[in-house]
Amino acid sequence: MELVLVRHAIAHERDVRRWPDDDTRPLSARGEMRAQQACRGLRRLMPPPLRLFTSPLARARQTAVLLARCAGWPRPVLCDELRPGTAPAAVFALLRRAAPRVALVGHEPDLGELLAVCLGTRTPLAFKKMGVARVSFQGSVRAGAAQLTDFLPPRVLRAAAPHRH
Repeated sequence: MELVLVRHAIAHERDVRRWPDDDTRPLSARGEMRAQQACRGLRRLMPPPLRLFTSPLARARQTAVLLARCAGWPRPVLCDELRPGTAPAAVFALLRRAAPRVALVGHEPDLGELLAVCLGTRTPLAFKKMGVARVSFQGSVRAGAAQLTDFLPPRVLRAAAPHRH
């Protein structure tokens, strides 16, 4: 199985007056623009997943929609297992039922911790906003069974985007 992990794009700063429920905090205009560029670069750098799961939080959902629209990825499916604070074991259970090539859109520090569990290391790798990691599992999806094939910061994705004239 191939797994692609994507951290959501740049969101507005926390503001309890504007978004009393932080789950509803959206992407900023700058975040959306940069995510579109990164998605176009991602389209050039890796094949689309067969399934796309996203955290139900607004900023992750918006990022997943951009991945579908700009990178040609499948329509996103909301997934409670990707809410902040969910244990990696719940995500592994989801992955065992999923397609051979899956992408997840989520949050830090959860994605970094999930990646560490996949790789069998104790040290989480920090994802920048709109950063992407790709791992391959040989055999069953389980802790420590993955190999890292890509760890791409957003600037690399944006640089790979076709230039518009």
